[in-house]
Amino acid sequence: MLRREENYSLDLLRGLSAVLVCLGHLWWAMFPLLSPAKAGLPARLLMLAMSQGHHAVLAFFVLSGYFVGGSILRSPVFRWRPYLLKRLVRLWAVLIPALAFAGVVGLAVVRLHPDVPADAFKIQGSWPGPYDFSLLTLACNLAFLQKIVSPVFANDGPLWSLSYEFWYYLLFPALLLAWRSGRLVLWAFVVALAAAGAASLSLDQIKESVEPFVAWFLVWMMGCGVYALERRRPQALKLGPWPTLALTAVLLACAMAPDQLLAAAHLWLPTKVQELGVGLAFAGVVYLRVANPALALPEALGRAGAFLSKFSYSLYLTHFPLVILIAFQCYPAAPREISLATLAAFLAWAALLLLNGWVFWWAFESRTDWVRGQVSRALGWNQ
Repeated sequence: MLRREENYSLDLLRGLSAVLVCLGHLWWAMFPLLSPAKAGLPARLLMLAMSQGHHAVLAFFVLSGYFVGGSILRSPVFRWRPYLLKRLVRLWAVLIPALAFAGVVGLAVVRLHPDVPADAFKIQGSWPGPYDFSLLTLACNLAFLQKIVSPVFANDGPLWSLSYEFWYYLLFPALLLAWRSGRLVLWAFVVALAAAGAASLSLDQIKESVEPFVAWFLVWMMGCGVYALERRRPQALKLGPWPTLALTAVLLACAMAPDQLLAAAHLWLPTKVQELGVGLAFAGVVYLRVANPALALPEALGRAGAFLSKFSYSLYLTHFPLVILIAFQCYPAAPREISLATLAAFLAWAALLLLNGWVFWWAFESRTDWVRGQVSRALGWNQ
């Protein structure tokens, strides 16, 4: 079981990851025309920090594998019913109101700006296309099929990762149970099904859908690997405080700036290989933390991490519709330069997005355990 200091550290990683996703989308909505080549060193460093959104999602995958996959690994007997109840209520408790919120904000954008084309700008590549408010798309998003068989509902772009996350929740225990049971027939069926599905797709479809699903599942599995290694060899990488901090800093640099590091070394790697490297770096950070529990965070930093982590899921699901509204309503002509005035506006909007995420946590996510209890009693299930 994690001790308090380890919880604080991983909470900080999770909370900061959500904040980086949020700030990155807001930044590219406000400063889409800003060129790193024409910016000074402070501005380039700030732009690098604001471009960490996708890497932060990979950190989410590693942490999810560690916590969710770890809970499966430590269970002597795995039961699908309580597992699915816990996971589904956890996801839907925020997803359902977040979809309603995205629909309302999206309709406001369409009503206020009917003549603006949906692809008028892109927010860090996350603009998914024309608004889709159909009931079919809503149903697919509730079933975690967005970006698999349907677009995201009401242009809430970050919902893409939730579908992957959900199917990883199902895939990992299924594979683990097949492995533990040793049922070769089941393995043969899974392989045959996967082969049949791949055969029905074109190479472009495989590259677009299957390749990222597999690559990010491997990243998710790295978190499971950290948990398994921690249980089997808890002292394998036990270091003193300063070596731990130094190695953590190196791994974070590798995770945050793989393009820059590869360019400096005159190397090139495919995007998905880079993402696997980023995932491995984050897995190393997590393992260093749990293998060296004596390293304590300053109390204020630990509490800040716990606070941000508490509403990170709500923040992740609800910030993007507001970012689109802010961009269309307030910045039809995006600022081309960073100034004290634009930075102050950026910080003010960021505070609003964080407040909105916290309100969603208070109204919905904080009541997840209560909702799960009510659903369990209504269904007559023992948790």
